[in-house]
Amino acid sequence: MTSSIRKILQFNSTIRRHLHSSAIRKCEPFDQGKTTIQPLAKDMSNGFLIDAYSEMGFTLTPSLHIIGPMIIFPRMFLSWSIAASSDMNEENLCLFNILEPKLDVLILGLDQNYPANAPFIKDLRVWLKKSSINGEILPLKHAISTYNFLAAEGRFVAAALIPPKSTFIPKPGYVPLPAHERLPAY
Repeated sequence: MTSSIRKILQFNSTIRRHLHSSAIRKCEPFDQGKTTIQPLAKDMSNGFLIDAYSEMGFTLTPSLHIIGPMIIFPRMFLSWSIAASSDMNEENLCLFNILEPKLDVLILGLDQNYPANAPFIKDLRVWLKKSSINGEILPLKHAISTYNFLAAEGRFVAAALIPPKSTFIPKPGYVPLPAHERLPAY
């Protein structure tokens, strides 16, 4: 799968604008310019799973920290150049149209809760149907748990995830104000 994605990235300038991949290289004088690969973790039977997320990015199972939005497959991840969920469209998701074999499920994780009838969500649903891709458009928290479950099950799944604008982590003993005392959200 990795070599096919490399070929795609070499030939398709649209995809190249939106995705960045990086390789870990160990270059020493006796390597003669050869690339060597070091396993990231001893037990990668489930591939990459997502442990945590914040405004900065994501933490994957073998203690890898990804800054910003990403596209993740069970055995690979890509940094994704997108600012917000509302910027998702057919152009910056075109990678999923040309993947072979087709994905079992594509999960789109949104950076905040949007109404189900938001214009860009309607457009994404139309694109998923037109492209014959089984997809789910979910808030980030649910997208991550769905991805982890399907990846651990061994399914060929991918997730396009955007970190949230803000993350609230309550401290022990936190009690929210009653609804009538809260300020309205803007």
